[in-house]
Amino acid sequence: MSPIKKEKVGLREKLLAALGKRIMYWRAKKVPQLLINLSYRETIRLLIELYGDAGSALKAMFQLARDAGPDFLNEWVESASPIFSKHVGDHALWIKSGYYGFTGDHITYIEYFPPEKEGDPHRVVWRIDKCFLCAGLDQDNTIDIKKEDLKDFGWGAAIAGIFTATTNMINEYAGIEFTCHVRETKCLLKGDPYGEFVAEFYPKEKDAEKP
Repeated sequence: MSPIKKEKVGLREKLLAALGKRIMYWRAKKVPQLLINLSYRETIRLLIELYGDAGSALKAMFQLARDAGPDFLNEWVESASPIFSKHVGDHALWIKSGYYGFTGDHITYIEYFPPEKEGDPHRVVWRIDKCFLCAGLDQDNTIDIKKEDLKDFGWGAAIAGIFTATTNMINEYAGIEFTCHVRETKCLLKGDPYGEFVAEFYPKEKDAEKP
């Protein structure tokens, strides 16, 4: 593994990311979003039976996605390494590129926010106008999910878990001394106008365990 020397990505890396995410999506073995949607729905259904409620099921899904992420993300992290840097704010570029590379869908808004005061985390916030995981769920009479059932997790708990795994893998690869936790703060299924995710980056020595 070659050490990352760039302190921050420049125009070259941004162009590589724009091209690379399209090549990645084009070359990837496609799994239809409908199949992912239905499989995810059935998995949540089974987890509800196991844990008793949707909130607990989605928390379990987040943990499963976070813990399983490294098993299938190693190749992507390795191939994307030319656009990595040591700047935590550049995660915005990598998140946007990675989301398109895997789904073919665009993140409509993404922004990096440095800490406002000492002790605050670095944050990357992004939004999606459509979610392939919850599409059609409101017309499925076999599973009744109310917004209050979702509790601390939105329906896209798996997305939050996968990005938690990915960002932490990149941190380790690039030598970024932060631990990342990703939360879904807005969910289309809850009636919000868009899905929103927040990645928070804490210095490793000050990191506290997040759910």
